[in-house]
Amino acid sequence: MAGHRTPAATERLRAALRCPACGASVVAEAAALASAPTWRPWSDAGALRCERGHTFAVLGGVPDFLGDAHAGRITPFQRVMQFPPVVAVYERWWRPLGFWVASRWDVAEAVAEVVRLCEPARRALVVDLGCGPGNYTRALWHGGAATVVGVDLSPVMLARAASSGGEGLCFVRASAMDLPFADASVDAVCCAGALHLFDDPDRAMREIARVLVRGGVLVGQTVVRPAGGAARAAAAILDRYVRFGFFDGAADLEARLRAAGLTPSAGRTQGIAHLFRAEVPA
Repeated sequence: MAGHRTPAATERLRAALRCPACGASVVAEAAALASAPTWRPWSDAGALRCERGHTFAVLGGVPDFLGDAHAGRITPFQRVMQFPPVVAVYERWWRPLGFWVASRWDVAEAVAEVVRLCEPARRALVVDLGCGPGNYTRALWHGGAATVVGVDLSPVMLARAASSGGEGLCFVRASAMDLPFADASVDAVCCAGALHLFDDPDRAMREIARVLVRGGVLVGQTVVRPAGGAARAAAAILDRYVRFGFFDGAADLEARLRAAGLTPSAGRTQGIAHLFRAEVPA
């Protein structure tokens, strides 16, 4: 069951928002705020504005904290994920088939395991980073988190995600390299199927650590490089030509998490899929 939606949850989200350009607080324009839903501090249209004057358009209920500023950080594979034909088949065919080929694991089972690792019923504010069409976002919301914010680069993916929402379920367009949240303001971050695709995964992990509260958790699923043979050669081609990245095993991921200030606390590898949990020391 989805978590309880309260004025306190909305205020928590409002207080957490920060301008990714300068770090100042972000608020909705007065006229837009008057028509905002009770569970989020912005309306379906209009703009958000930071205290230093940076403005971010809101379209279809999705604030755009990215604009065109980070176009150079979008990898070739991430660009593929913005094509409408890909978005149209992503939930039903692309993700389940790709995940099964990679791991012989049912994607629904993996979603359930990530939700279990997150313990969303204990979290007031959860960010789903690289949310795509919102598969994990909705699962975390149904798991009991008071507010879940899906974050993605793709306007097409976000439009699809926002088309089936609910109280306490929000989406924003932003970069993993410059998250629009204050230091120590988020209880948990989920990053499933995206960390290896980022242009700079280490910077993304540092950003995640920055926004997490003490005792906060990062949970997710990524991929590790195949051990050898044709699969490893295919992985090298994907990495070179479309920037579909891989970690060099669970130990590589764990070392990089520690370098970002996160302590690994759980992990499971099946095929090339790796589920993990890491925490900010309390």
